Amino acid sequence: MSIIMKNKLIHDISSLWNSFNYDNNISSEEFEQLNQYHDLLKKWSKKLNLISLKNPNEIYFQIIDSLALAPFFKSTSNIDIGSGNGFPAIPLSILNKETDFFLVEPRKKRVSFLSYVKSTLDLKNITIISQRIEDFSKKNIVTETISSKAFASPEKIQEISFKLLKKNGKIYMLLSENQKFNLLESKYCVTLTKDYKVFDKNRKIVILNKS
Repeated sequence: MSIIMKNKLIHDISSLWNSFNYDNNISSEEFEQLNQYHDLLKKWSKKLNLISLKNPNEIYFQIIDSLALAPFFKSTSNIDIGSGNGFPAIPLSILNKETDFFLVEPRKKRVSFLSYVKSTLDLKNITIISQRIEDFSKKNIVTETISSKAFASPEKIQEISFKLLKKNGKIYMLLSENQKFNLLESKYCVTLTKDYKVFDKNRKIVILNKS
């Protein structure tokens, strides 16, 4: 990432957080890890097509979008459903070293990439689970929070998450502007919905609390 892009990343993250009245700064170590993550994903995508590079700002957008959750995220243990290339779990894990993150992803190419990121960035607080979330959920493991970005419909995420969440546990979802959201009222209540914008894209945060 060029110096210009680095400065723009810092500015755009700060601007987004300021729109939430969240006053926090990224440390130099955290920023360097975000920068490394960006460069690794770009490098691996050229060989394995992990993410489309047609838009040169796509990875940049995904990092900022993931960090929209940072002002609201609080957890000691988090399961990231359908981690894919690591959004939002990797950016969140960089900023929340005290939280244990479990990244559940069945696709081998992406598991290899996530494992390399974990090793290269020395992210001791993440564990990569090479399984389908439907199979992982049968292990009677429960967590404080669950995160998800572009994995499945909000309704499916709610269904899958119910067994995995502790009582009063939370789901953190990042949705597109036009993505429909129907609450499973017998299982959850809405803690927060927040509209925001990254570049020219309208986005939405939805946080649910398990009843």
